[in-house]
Amino acid sequence: MLVLTQQAERRARLWQERREAYFGALRVIDLDLRRERYKELGQLNKLYEVEGHWTKVKRVELTTEAATALWAFGSDPVRELAAHWITASDADDVTEMRRIALEFRAAVRRELQDPTRG
Repeated sequence: MLVLTQQAERRARLWQERREAYFGALRVIDLDLRRERYKELGQLNKLYEVEGHWTKVKRVELTTEAATALWAFGSDPVRELAAHWITASDADDVTEMRRIALEFRAAVRRELQDPTRG
C-alpha cells in the first residue's frame, strides 16, 4: 500500500511540474506574440510599456527558465513544438510563430485535461 501511495504522489508531483513547465512556456509565447502584434500595429507606446516591464534581461531569464523546465518535464510532442518555436522565433517568422502557438496551446490543453497523463 505504501508503494502505491508513493507512486501516486510521484505522479502528482511530476504532473504539477509538467503543468508549471507548460505555463512558463505559454507565458513566453504570449509575451513574444504580444510584442510582435504591437510592432505590427505600430502601437509603440504599448510596446515600450511591455518592454519597460519585461526588459531584455527579464525576457531571457523567463525564456531560459521555461525552456529548462520544458526540456525536463515536457512530453516529446510538446518539446518538439518548442524546438519549432525557437527556430521560428530566431528567424522572426511571426506567421509560423502564430501557427506553432496554436498547436502548442492545443497540445498542452489535451495533455493537461487527460487524467491518464502524468
